[in-house]
This record gives sequence, structure tokens and C-alpha cells, in this order.
Amino acid sequence: MKTILKKAPLLAVAGAIAITLTGCATYAGAVEYIEVTPLVAEAPAPESEPETEQEPELETEPELEAEPETVSTFPFVFNTFDTSYRYITSTPEYSYRTVGDIQLSNFRIIEGDDLREAREGWEWRIVDIRMAFGDDFAHWLGFTWAAVYGIDYYAFSLDENVSSSSDGLHTIYWNGNSYEIYQRLELAGDWGDWYFEMLGTFTVHAPIGYDGAVIAFFNGAQLPTEGATVPTSELIDDDTLWFRMK
Repeated sequence: MKTILKKAPLLAVAGAIAITLTGCATYAGAVEYIEVTPLVAEAPAPESEPETEQEPELETEPELEAEPETVSTFPFVFNTFDTSYRYITSTPEYSYRTVGDIQLSNFRIIEGDDLREAREGWEWRIVDIRMAFGDDFAHWLGFTWAAVYGIDYYAFSLDENVSSSSDGLHTIYWNGNSYEIYQRLELAGDWGDWYFEMLGTFTVHAPIGYDGAVIAFFNGAQLPTEGATVPTSELIDDDTLWFRMK
């Protein structure tokens, strides 16, 4: 049983940048002047030098305001690429717990290739995925797996609703601009002698520098019924695996 969940577009979270201007204060001390009668004749006052014309001040260009910076309050710790993790999920019948292995590896950023068209100002972020199950429950009863993506690291909310969708386009708000980015998860596999192995990729096409795409693998027992919409908080638990495309 394979189910892919994609997260609906998220609302932007406006980040505030506090800029503190530090002034320089001066202190004028009190100076006492005492008049003293000179003992010698006063010297003639020096002739004043002729006034010189002052050069006009050059106009300075106004300082440009910095672009708004996108900040995040993402609450979970990310797992790392090129590391194998236990993926805890369930059998489709009876909901017995089954444990597999999952590894995301070979993360790369490219402009384009034979399969992915290059676009000026955009880039492709790709990571390979391997998932395998081989315990007794998975062997005799099968297993479920579930993933949610379309998550924006810079605008994450546990209250945001998740629904099943085949649309790979997601709206993000990044550094003051709105973009429609493309995300796709592909996984396929078959049984070997005793274990089931799945191989595939997760791909993101986004503006250059955008590193906020997130994918999470969670227990298939948390899957909502077909067509239902639930908040993210009802899908995840302490065993959910989080990966950021960075």
C-alpha cells in the first residue's frame, strides 16, 4: 500500500528584523577662565588670512534598504543525509508495528540535465531514497509507508491542513516574493529473497538559494481516510523522520 500526501500551500510568516542604531554621546566639562593682567605690552594682532572658497559638498547616494530576510521557527530536528534510520510504521491489516530502514543520500544541486530543463535563476535539488522492510510482520502482512512534502521550512505550522493531491506545485513566500515551486517524490520496488526494497528520488525545482523544502516520513497508521483533510499535528509523532533539502 502506497500513499503519498502533499501539504497544501502554506501562508507566509512575516519575520521582523530589529535594527539598533547606536549613537555617540559627548560630555562637556566645566572650564573656569581667570583674567590675568599681562606684564608686557600686548603684541599686535596677526593679520587675518584671506578667506578661501570652500569646495561644495558632494551629494552622497542614499543607502539602499536591505531586502527582507525570511526567518523560521521550525520546531523539529532534521535528520541528516547519507545516514540510515529506523523507519517505524504499520502493517495494512491489524496495524502491527513493523520497522524498516530508510536512507536519503547523494544530495545534489544542478542547473538541469537530460531529464530536467534548466531555467535561468532556478535550480534543481535532488536526493536519492532507499527504503527496505524485512521483519516478519512486513514479510507476512506487508507494510504501509507515508510521506508528506510541500512543507515550507520558513512558513511551518502544525495547524496547517494536509490533504492528498497529485499536484506537484506549491506556493512559497521567500525573501519578500511569492513563487510556485515544483516537488516530486518517486519510489518503486519489489520483494527480494526476504525483504522488500524501494528506490527512488525526491526532487525540488525552486529559485536559486531556496533551501526551505522539507519532506517527512511518518507512520502509515496515521494516514487519514481517502479524501479527508487533517492538520499536520495528527499525522506526525516522535518517530517521524524530517529531512530538509539543504
